[in-house]
Amino acid sequence: MDKPEQILTISAVLDGALSSSDYSGAEAQVKEAILDAQGLIENHLHQKVMVHRTTQLVEPRDWLVDERTDTTKVRAWAETQPVVQVVSPPELSVRIGGSRQFVRNEAQVTEAEYFAGWRRRDQALSDLPTGTDERLDGLTTEPPPLPGEIRRVALNLTLYALNEAEHAPGITDRQQATGAGTVTISGPDPGFEQRQLRKLDRYRRAQP
Repeated sequence: MDKPEQILTISAVLDGALSSSDYSGAEAQVKEAILDAQGLIENHLHQKVMVHRTTQLVEPRDWLVDERTDTTKVRAWAETQPVVQVVSPPELSVRIGGSRQFVRNEAQVTEAEYFAGWRRRDQALSDLPTGTDERLDGLTTEPPPLPGEIRRVALNLTLYALNEAEHAPGITDRQQATGAGTVTISGPDPGFEQRQLRKLDRYRRAQP
């Protein structure tokens, strides 16, 4: 069963696999490959991908004068992005026109609690367990859809893992069609995962 925190649906992966290879594995294997791909992406980005609740301690030194929009305010970078909704404290807000910085009136120690991350494009706010799942309880703002680049890399990594599980190492070159085009696979390719992950460097945690 597809869960809200999964980066891909099982059916989306099966559609990609069946249209481009002879993969015939079970859904359990597909789910495992999805979660493995998601883990690789989250480790590379240093944050969770799908919407979740998180906390962050912001020290006084982390706050900068918001010179671009209002010099009476201070701003600080959110460690997990994009910020979807601030839970507490009530005087904390998200910078207008952005989803990467917090804003408040003065620089002081702040424990920010907030929702951050994306949703799958097949999900709406009503599809998320906002009233029954403690991790999403209180979420009233619809998260932005997962960027296409992240989804394509997740699909590439998932299909690659499934192909490696289906075929013995050392096979001849074969073409693997994916949502991002065609990937040539020739047995185990230790550099494949890193080449895919490097495509997501711009989504890594932003710095001041």
